Amino acid sequence: MSNYTQNQYVKDENNSWSIVFELVKDKQTVLDIGCSSGNFGAELINRKACIVDGIDMDEKDVKLAQKKLRNAYVQNVESDNLDHLIGKYDAVLMMDVIEHLVTPVPTLKKIATLLKPGGSLIFSVPNMAHISVRLDLLLGDLDYRNTGLLDDTHLHFYSEKTLLKVLKNAGYTVDTAKSSTVSYPKQLVNLKLEEAGLKASPKFEKMIEKTKGNVYQLIGTAQPSSNTIKSISFPDKNPHEEHYLQIERAMNDQSRHLRNLEGEIQARDQHIKNVEERLQHIVNTRTYKLAHVPLKSLRKAKTVIKPKKKKG
Repeated sequence: MSNYTQNQYVKDENNSWSIVFELVKDKQTVLDIGCSSGNFGAELINRKACIVDGIDMDEKDVKLAQKKLRNAYVQNVESDNLDHLIGKYDAVLMMDVIEHLVTPVPTLKKIATLLKPGGSLIFSVPNMAHISVRLDLLLGDLDYRNTGLLDDTHLHFYSEKTLLKVLKNAGYTVDTAKSSTVSYPKQLVNLKLEEAGLKASPKFEKMIEKTKGNVYQLIGTAQPSSNTIKSISFPDKNPHEEHYLQIERAMNDQSRHLRNLEGEIQARDQHIKNVEERLQHIVNTRTYKLAHVPLKSLRKAKTVIKPKKKKG
């Protein structure tokens, strides 16, 4: 799990860390697999009075985590012996970890032994079926990145269906399903489709939503169980995303209003400039100058310029 600013995750209810934080109960004993430098566990200790241990493969991060958590271990959850942790935890956290596992099913079975009776695995996994990946693939593009859905350290990619299948094969029953969502603006979707020679339709939009195209992270809790997996589905939409979309729309509306005002001011300035130029042109004409000769100058001109006498 990557590092992040403390308290950042608790402010955004459409963030996987915030959702996981809410899924952890007060005063639980927790193992954070992929604990990084221990910031998340520290928040559980400070805000929920939890007891937190951590596991990570980065030695420098673990040294930092040891100052914040009850225990922190430099271990590989797949290959190392974890017998010293068996049966100790109410909750085991795997936040953005399952996609990094070489052998997810055996490893998840191993992790189940670390839970107390009634304990839960709490997970978050990137959704490979997100609209951004689908559109890129449609255009023949699949570039790995340093972070995000196409993180170049991911060894497996999951959709809702494949994640539920892996958890079932590992002997888990999913009892809570949550989502963080990132909906693409229609204009962007239409632009990408147009590049592929296609066009969006209401049927296409419904299909994308129905097949979790707006879901960015699949988040939930699962318990080791021999029972048949429940029929459960991750939400198509996080209700808090709309709140942030409304703020974004309001900011965009305000920006457009300001741009319109700036445009009006520029138009008025240009109009004033045009009027001033026309006035200056008029002032410079001979007709205007003759019409505005001072009265004294005219009297002086009459005395100097005498009319000629008629001959004969």
